[in-house]
Amino acid sequence: MAENYPIQTGAYIVGVDQVADVWTVLILREAFAGARRFADFAARLPISRARLTERLKHLLTGGLLERRPYGLSAQRMAYWLTPKGAATYPILLTLRAWAEQWRPATGAPLISGEHGAPLLMRTICRSCGETVRREDVRWPPLIPLRPGQRLGGDTNEGVRRWRKMASFDAVSRRPDAALTTLAAFGDRWSMLIMYGAQLGPFQFSQAQQALGLAPNILSDRLKHLIDGGLIRRSADHTAAYEGAPAGLALFECILAIRSWAIDWETPEGDWAPVTHGPCGADLLTDQVCVGCGAAARLGAAQTPTSETAVP
Repeated sequence: MAENYPIQTGAYIVGVDQVADVWTVLILREAFAGARRFADFAARLPISRARLTERLKHLLTGGLLERRPYGLSAQRMAYWLTPKGAATYPILLTLRAWAEQWRPATGAPLISGEHGAPLLMRTICRSCGETVRREDVRWPPLIPLRPGQRLGGDTNEGVRRWRKMASFDAVSRRPDAALTTLAAFGDRWSMLIMYGAQLGPFQFSQAQQALGLAPNILSDRLKHLIDGGLIRRSADHTAAYEGAPAGLALFECILAIRSWAIDWETPEGDWAPVTHGPCGADLLTDQVCVGCGAAARLGAAQTPTSETAVP
């Protein structure tokens, strides 16, 4: 059993708090597909005006969107992706890829703009260019919480209300593989639990100490992850938990979120290194096309039917 349950108050948590709740991902998805005006987002997502306003403000404050005049009138403003916002695109690709491997097919596949075939991506180490395998990743040790310390900023208050919905289908007007992944682990605490599970088995008490969670909330999250096939009781029949194969496969999503946060959010050097065993570098990852080797970039892929249309 792992001695420590590894949660860092660093890059990954910063990334989770910025981009990894369902409404933020869906708003970014619509921005990728060309939505610009408030009315565009409202028409494509079954979201209240108050929640949409709050999430757009979150993205503006975080520097992922910016407001610019729209059309001929300087009074009409629209929302445009910044380079920082466009850089979240590989995160969306890893969320889609996990669902396409571990869940029934949801929505249309992305098609490569380079070669016209379904887009299959692989995660590579930015330092050596090799495909990243989970067994080659060396995760950092635990930084214990001090008494009364909170784990990060917890800016995603809306995540709890999203998880109470009767159906995740209600948050999007078209099927989406990325949404399927968020349904599996897309609340803040589940994302942090799955980060810790990457190292090995852990006790309930270890997770509680590392996260600073109330026992009932931790129990609820663990039950959700067990029901979804991401966590299971450890094979030695102790009271420990461990990542199931589907849960461990989330490492690519975790690394994509962490890499984006290091690139755009975290002061230089202000994070615990995740080491890539083969080259020994602090592991920052990129997504590249399996077919042609091109790096993931916004606009290089499309669905067979227009992403801008609302079915």
